Amino acid sequence: MARLLKLFSFVGVLLLGFSVLTGVGTSVYAAETLEESEVQESFLQPETIYQDSEGNIFTNNEVIVQKGNTDPRFQTRAPSAAPISIGILWTYKNKADGKKLRDTFRKVAISDGSLGAVAGLLGVAGIATGGITAVLAAITAGIGGTVAKRFTEAADKIVAHPNSGKIYMYIDHVTYKKL
Repeated sequence: MARLLKLFSFVGVLLLGFSVLTGVGTSVYAAETLEESEVQESFLQPETIYQDSEGNIFTNNEVIVQKGNTDPRFQTRAPSAAPISIGILWTYKNKADGKKLRDTFRKVAISDGSLGAVAGLLGVAGIATGGITAVLAAITAGIGGTVAKRFTEAADKIVAHPNSGKIYMYIDHVTYKKL
């Protein structure tokens, strides 16, 4: 009887150990997967491009055109020097992200061009539009029927440079810059 109790105790400890290790393994896998998806999603987050009254053009993370010695991202904001949103910066760092962005731009180009359709298609692709909604509204309203042209231009830039890059989408044109 004592041997049987020892056997059941041993088996119980083994089962408990396996259940804890299985839970830990699942947690570690989930954490690694979460980190990978966070990194992948951060590559497809568009940024708003600003232009201030001095002609500086910049995003929150980089200065595109700087006039003068003062970094425009760190200047004190006065009512007369507040930045005006003028475009959207789309960044892709690998071929898969470029393909996803290109395919999404093609879908936007054949949509009706309304803000709801554009934001919806970007959302379905997993591209957050929260910070750029106002600029998207300006682009869709400001260029009206040429929404298709602007997004087609952007898709063509990605086709020409499929591995990585930055697409600067303005109301009147689209440019590409190498990472």
